[in-house]
Amino acid sequence: GMFMIHNVTGMTWGTSKDHEKTAELLEKLEDQIADVYAQKTGIELEEIHKMMDEETWLTATEAQQKGFVDTIIREMKASAFLNPDGHVWKDFRNIPKEINVQTKGEIPMNKLLSLLGVESEDAAVEKVKGMLSENSDLKKENADLESENTKLSDTVKAQKVDKAISDGKLFPSQKEFALSLSDDQFESFLKSSKAQNLAQRDTLPNGGTSNVTYEDLLADPKEYVRMKDENPEMFDELRNAYLDRVK
Repeated sequence: GMFMIHNVTGMTWGTSKDHEKTAELLEKLEDQIADVYAQKTGIELEEIHKMMDEETWLTATEAQQKGFVDTIIREMKASAFLNPDGHVWKDFRNIPKEINVQTKGEIPMNKLLSLLGVESEDAAVEKVKGMLSENSDLKKENADLESENTKLSDTVKAQKVDKAISDGKLFPSQKEFALSLSDDQFESFLKSSKAQNLAQRDTLPNGGTSNVTYEDLLADPKEYVRMKDENPEMFDELRNAYLDRVK
């Protein structure tokens, strides 16, 4: 077991006067406790105060040798832990590593060793490292599979989009947008698309044909603005051809 001595702690809510009263009370209690320790152990009072200031932890044997305890009932490896529900353990500065500080959700070391099926902390560390390594490998394999599935899905979707374009269900300018959709979104978009058979190109007033239809421009705002600004004559011809066709 372990034995620890420390200064008295307390809390106060109130004015500066209230805090001063609490400080005075704490000092009196510390003096009384230190006096009891000094009388029991024969250690100088000044040394006792120093030990309390430093939050001194002693093994059972050390505590007996210094006179703090008379008898050790039985020696054992410390397996106790500080429960945050019962102790303000964060206020302790020098907790020995033999003491398991358990916070909410944590498992005491002795229970953890039992769960892992090992007998020492070193063995537990090695086993956990192995488990983490296996987990890392599984994550990598899973990521590789997801990547392959994504590539396959993208290939299938690209084929669907290309077929929709060749069937006249989509405009070429809609391809990038269609590829960005999920499968369900793509099917819905395909049903709602008003694209016409692209094999039917607009015949321009001058007798020529255009590789771009007015519908293409309507589906691509950037191209619409570019054509209107840079080639207004072609834009007007496409627009007029479209209006003649839909009358």
